Amino acid sequence: MERIAGLGVRAKSILGDEATEFVIRESSNGNETLSLLHLEDLIQVVTSKRDEVGNVSIEKHMITKNIETFSHYRYDWLDNYKIGWWMLTALGLLVVLSASFLPSLLFLMNLGILVFCVGLFLTIMQIADPEYIVFETSSGSHRFLVYRMGSNRTLTNISMELIDDTMQEYLKTGKLDNSTFNERYQSVMFGSTASHPTPMPSEPPTAAPTTPPPSEPPTAAPTTPPPSEPPTVAPTTPPPSEPPTSAPTTPPPSEPPVMAPAGPPPMAPPTMALAGPPPMAPPVMAPAGPPPMAPPSEVIQNNPQSDFLDIPPPPPVDFSDIPPPPQVEKLESVSEEDKNQLLDELK
Repeated sequence: MERIAGLGVRAKSILGDEATEFVIRESSNGNETLSLLHLEDLIQVVTSKRDEVGNVSIEKHMITKNIETFSHYRYDWLDNYKIGWWMLTALGLLVVLSASFLPSLLFLMNLGILVFCVGLFLTIMQIADPEYIVFETSSGSHRFLVYRMGSNRTLTNISMELIDDTMQEYLKTGKLDNSTFNERYQSVMFGSTASHPTPMPSEPPTAAPTTPPPSEPPTAAPTTPPPSEPPTVAPTTPPPSEPPTSAPTTPPPSEPPVMAPAGPPPMAPPTMALAGPPPMAPPVMAPAGPPPMAPPSEVIQNNPQSDFLDIPPPPPVDFSDIPPPPQVEKLESVSEEDKNQLLDELK
C-alpha cells in the first residue's frame, strides 16, 4: 500500500488519547511504526502494524516503570567516508577480476575478496544509514537498530534529532513530552499544505471583476436598435415609385394572343432579363381575371438578333411503310426459306 500523507499508523488509535506517543521510526508507506509510549506510569516500546483492510495490531517489545539509562549511538562516520567505501568496493572487485584472468596474480584472490566484502558491507550500511538506541532498565537493556532506508526519512530524522532531549526530560520529570516532536513534524510534513488556506480569504475579491459583465448588456442594448431602424424604413419608400414606371410597359389587354410558329420555343434575350422585376400594378387598377401575357410575336419582332429563327422544323416521320406483323396462331418451326422471306419483307 502506498503512503497517504498524515495517515501513518499510531498506537494511540488503540490505546486511546490518554497515551503519549513518541514515534521513533515510521515505514515509508506508513503501515508500520516503532513508538515509545507512556501510559499510566508505564513506559513501553511497541511496534504498530496496519494490514490492507485497516486493522491495527500492536507488538510490545519493552514494558517498564522506570528507565535508568538511555544511550544513543550515531553512525555519522559512514556518511563522512562514503567515497572511501565505494573506492574500497571497486578496488576489491578489480583485484578479483585481475586474479581470475592472470595466473600470476592468483595469490591476490583472497585479499581481493576480503577487500570487496568489507567495502560492500560498509557501502550497504552507509545507504541504510542506521542509528542505535539502548534503553537500560532494572531488568536489563533493550537495544533497537533504527534504519532510515525504507522509512519515512523526514519523520525518522526529526525523531533521531529530538529523542535525546525528550529522554533527558523524561529521566528528570518522569513525563514523556512529545509536543516539540509533533510541532516539528507538522511544520515539516504539512507546512506546504498549511500555507494554502491563507490565500483563501483573498479569493472572493478576485471574483469581483467578474460582476461588471452583467452591467454591459444594458449599455450595449441602446447601440443595437439604431442600425435596425433604417432597414425598416428603406423598403417602404421604393414600392410607391415602382408602379408609375412599370405601368406604361404593360400591353393592352384587348390584343388576342398570337400562336408561336412550330419549332423550339424562343429564348428570352439577355436584354429582357436585365429589365428588372416584372411590373406590379396597383391593387385598384388590376383588371379582373388572370394577368395579361405579352404575345410571343412581339418578343420575336422586338428581338431581331435572335439566332433561333432560322432553324427549320423537323420533317414529319412516315410510319405507313412499316408492314403489320404476321399473325401466328401456333408456335411452329419455320424453315430457312420462310425466315429469309420474312427478313426481306422487314427490310
